[in-house]
Amino acid sequence: MKKKPFPLMLLVGLVITYFSGIYSVLSAGEVVDLIDTPTPQITEQGGYNVNFRFYSLESRGGSSNSGLLVGLFFGVLEHMNLGVYLDTENIIGNDNVKLRRPRLFVKLYLFGGAEYFPAISVGYDDQGYGEYSDGKYEQREKGFFIVVCKENFIPGLEVCTGVNGYDFDRFRVRGFISLFSKVYENVIPMLEFDNLGGGKQVRINIGIRYFITPNLNVEIDGRDIAHESDRIFRIGYMSGF
Repeated sequence: MKKKPFPLMLLVGLVITYFSGIYSVLSAGEVVDLIDTPTPQITEQGGYNVNFRFYSLESRGGSSNSGLLVGLFFGVLEHMNLGVYLDTENIIGNDNVKLRRPRLFVKLYLFGGAEYFPAISVGYDDQGYGEYSDGKYEQREKGFFIVVCKENFIPGLEVCTGVNGYDFDRFRVRGFISLFSKVYENVIPMLEFDNLGGGKQVRINIGIRYFITPNLNVEIDGRDIAHESDRIFRIGYMSGF
């Protein structure tokens, strides 16, 4: 598969956000998710979080497809988020638009963390990624997950670890490790090691999120950079009713 020049794109993004962060006094909102992995944080009760994830992928036949994955999440209870995903393939271009069935997301915030104990959440995420065939994604959904997160090693560096299990027909357990930090309060670099335990299917993802305002953010990501290096552009918005 042809490599894409993502490292150069990320370098340009880092330079831009570095200089913009110096002159910005805005603060980032809560980090409720990263690139492909969850964090323990949730959208507060009465709030909502919507994101638009623009992606491109190369099918097994060699053709390149684009798509838009929309996620909408609500703080329905004080310690519970409920959401839905809607994935649309070929939304840009001349090919027929393919609308996938909606996918469910649920997260329960169990513990907010303390000096020596991490924050903890559990949940269920039914959204996968990559090529779609026979009702399943090439890169499978998280399924049931538990995630813990705490500041570690250096001030401001959040380290999240988690375990997830998916596929009711043949239950499989995987793990993930994610790192992120708030730089100048409005820039969040992210690093993920996902699908741990999946052998050669382990994925390394990197990205950077920039908060234009405390509610509105844009993001560029590189997924599976050791292999395919899929490029992602995402717009997120958080607010309340």
